[in-house]
Amino acid sequence: MKITIDKEANAAYIYLLPKNGKYYPLTTITADENVNIDYTKDNQLFGIEILDLDLLDMNHIKDAQKES
Repeated sequence: MKITIDKEANAAYIYLLPKNGKYYPLTTITADENVNIDYTKDNQLFGIEILDLDLLDMNHIKDAQKES
């Protein structure tokens, strides 16, 4: 798992599969106005995009990033 944070876009992306060319997002489902979920062509969960990070408690995301 890898977490990236784009402060300028105020967004984060949680990669659940390696971003190595073998896996890539093909289908995106909007879970709600601030969360998009990406799946591969084989319906594997690729990653989760979180928008409007300023609405969240960033300490939880930073702690998860340190653990990965």
